[in-house]
Amino acid sequence: MTEAARGDVAEQTQALSDRYQRNAALLGAGDIVVATVPGSGSSLFGTLILELGFQHLDQYFNILHEDGSIGTDPAFAAIRARMSGYAALDSGEKAGPDDRRARFYRCQVPPAGFDLGALHGAVVLVRDPRDAVHSLYQFLGKYAARQGLAAPGTFAEFLASTGFNGSPPVRAWTDVYAGWLAARPELKRFAVVHFADLKQRPVEAVTELLATLELDVAPAVVERAVERSSFESMRAHEERAVTKLSEKDAPDLRMMRRGKVDEWQEWFTPELAPFFADPELRAVAAELGYRWEGTDR
Repeated sequence: MTEAARGDVAEQTQALSDRYQRNAALLGAGDIVVATVPGSGSSLFGTLILELGFQHLDQYFNILHEDGSIGTDPAFAAIRARMSGYAALDSGEKAGPDDRRARFYRCQVPPAGFDLGALHGAVVLVRDPRDAVHSLYQFLGKYAARQGLAAPGTFAEFLASTGFNGSPPVRAWTDVYAGWLAARPELKRFAVVHFADLKQRPVEAVTELLATLELDVAPAVVERAVERSSFESMRAHEERAVTKLSEKDAPDLRMMRRGKVDEWQEWFTPELAPFFADPELRAVAAELGYRWEGTDR
C-alpha cells in the first residue's frame, strides 16, 4: 500500500470513528444496541430484524442526526445491496419499518459513549471466536485489495496483525464482549444471541430474544421472518445482486459465504492454538458459552 493510500485509510477510519461516537450519543429510549464483532452473523441478524418489522441501523451504513433524521452512507451501498433486507428497503420493494417501534443499532465497539441507562436494552450477538475471526479473514482476503487496504496474508499473520478496533482480531473480540458483559447491570434489558442458535433453532432463538426484550411480535410473523432470512434465501439474493456490481465492489466476494457452525474444526491446528490461549479470552468465551481446554484441538 502506498503512503497516500495509508493516509486515506487512516482518514476514513478516523471519520468513521467520529461518526460512531456521534451516533452513540443520539441513541436513547426505544433503541436497542446490537453489540457484535465482524464474522458473527450480522447480515443474518439484521435481515431477521428488518423482516420482523423493526428498524435496523448500522454504525457503518447510517448517520444519525440531532433532528431525528437518518442518513445512509453511499460508500456502503454495494454491501447493503448484497443483503436482502436492506436491498428491499433501498429499492422501494418493501415499505419502511414502523418508526414507532423499537429500533436496533448494530455496533462493533465496546459500550463507552452510549447512555446505557437510557437505552431500551442491548443484544450481544456472538459466535465462537475461532469462527468469527476466521470469517473476517476470509472476507478481507477478497475485499481489502479493492479498497486500497493491505492484504491480510496468511491466517497466522492476520491473527498477529493490528486491525479491527486497533487490536489483533482475537484481542478485539475479547474487548468488545468483555465490555458489554460488564455493562449488563446498567442496562434495562440484556440478551445474548448465539449464531449457532440462529442457524439451528431460529424460531425459538428469535422468540426468546423478543421475550427478553419485551417486544411483541406474532408467532406467524416470526416464522415468516425466519423463512425469509434463511441462508438459502439470502444467498440466492446475493447471487442475483452481485451480477450488477463493479469489480471494485468485489463481485466474487460473498457476505453469505458458508454460514457453518463450528467451521473451526476444519482448519484449527496446534500451530494456531496459541492465538486463542489468552486467559481473558477463555474467561469471556466461557461466560458466553464457549469452552475449550488446553491449547490444542
